[in-house]
Amino acid sequence: KSFAMVVLNLSPDSFSGDGVTASQLSERVKAIIESGAQCIDIGAQSTRRGAIQISEEEEETKVRHAVEEVRNQSSEIIISVDTTRASVAHLAIELGADIINDVSGGQFDTEMYEVINSHPHVLYVIGHLQGTFETMHDSFVYTGITQDLIEYANNKVSFLESVGIQKERIIFDPCIGFSKGKKENLAIIKNIKELVNKVPVPVLIGLSRKGFIKTITQTEDNESLDRYTLALYSILLSEGVKVIRTHEVTNTMNILS
Repeated sequence: KSFAMVVLNLSPDSFSGDGVTASQLSERVKAIIESGAQCIDIGAQSTRRGAIQISEEEEETKVRHAVEEVRNQSSEIIISVDTTRASVAHLAIELGADIINDVSGGQFDTEMYEVINSHPHVLYVIGHLQGTFETMHDSFVYTGITQDLIEYANNKVSFLESVGIQKERIIFDPCIGFSKGKKENLAIIKNIKELVNKVPVPVLIGLSRKGFIKTITQTEDNESLDRYTLALYSILLSEGVKVIRTHEVTNTMNILS
């Protein structure tokens, strides 16, 4: 069954400009839960172009407060934590996280595989990007983005299975906007059915309020961006995408139901 991850940004410089402070956290979590969200995706580290990487200690502190707040308010909602650090993932899981959403697919911290492997109830979202934290927003050369992503996902899933992480626990995110230009991003959307059919695990797509959407729609207004994103998500869901990542809850839940 398809579901939506609702973004909870703990970073003041998130690309969507909706980062919550410690004092706003409880109220924002309450609003997300009351709007009927199935899953909340907590991220303390901004991944926008030019973002500064925060310390491990700061990320752990922010994630701890957020996961505890969500669990205090709801024992039912699925908690995803967006991190590339194994130590943060481990802490989050110990506090009750159900999903680790790693845009680097373990590339930035290879200890991530052991953390995921040792917690067999946790799902693992593997992202696709190239380069380092500092260069992941550069455009890279591809022979053909769709085929490259299919090959990457199949190889990564095979590798994860070889280290004990079952296929049933894995979700693939092609990471639109990471290490890809406008041409590649559009190709992913255009060829989504092929990607879904040839990748051996469910596919997640995150378009919500990304620079790519701002570029193709020529708008900065969040309300307008959300409308365009919802229209695209409706198409992508009909083509077999299983997970979408959103900042706007109510209308997203409507297209899922």
